[in-house]
Amino acid sequence: ADKIIWMGWVSLRLPATNHWENYTNSFLVLRNRTLQLYSTPPEENSRAEHSYSLLALLCSAVKTSLLRDEWPYCLSLTATSGADHYLAIESHTDLQQWLKHIRQCTLKLAQEEKSRAFSGQYHRSNVILCIDLDRGLSLSDAFDKSLLWEKTFSQLTHSSDDGHHVLRLIFRAGPGGNRPEEYELEFADCRVVLYTLHTFMLARLNSLDPSTLLNVTL
Repeated sequence: ADKIIWMGWVSLRLPATNHWENYTNSFLVLRNRTLQLYSTPPEENSRAEHSYSLLALLCSAVKTSLLRDEWPYCLSLTATSGADHYLAIESHTDLQQWLKHIRQCTLKLAQEEKSRAFSGQYHRSNVILCIDLDRGLSLSDAFDKSLLWEKTFSQLTHSSDDGHHVLRLIFRAGPGGNRPEEYELEFADCRVVLYTLHTFMLARLNSLDPSTLLNVTL
């Protein structure tokens, strides 16, 4: 079951506003697999106003230079769907608790799922990119399933996207090579792929050394 892990009141900034008064109270609920926003504390049959899979959501503390008003403890939520939420949290301690629990649940979910596959294109051919917690990344032909390449997470030196369809991956040179290997892949929405890649990389690192991420103070 998608049970509740953490919950509490936050202030949700309304769209296109510049004043503290233009916030509304919202009840934020973290579950095993999702992060949800309610107008009131949820009951048994309550329906969330917003609900996002943790593997399709980027959560971060808002840097001081990017704060939209004088309140210093804010959380930014950006979903692969394009939705964006700006939340004011009551205290620094509460903000740290939210970040810690969201991070833990997201990494645990990635460790449970183990792998994800995405259909895309490479040099106008249909391919499947597989992101695997243990093996890393692999690209296969979508038609005959033949393996085109396979790389570990440690070989990946750069990943970026154009905000739309193109995902760029750069790997350090393989045995006998002296130049990095670069691949440009196209997906319907490369943000989902990039978020998943970064999450699985962090989950892999966490599985090797849990103290690396779960004890970090942001």
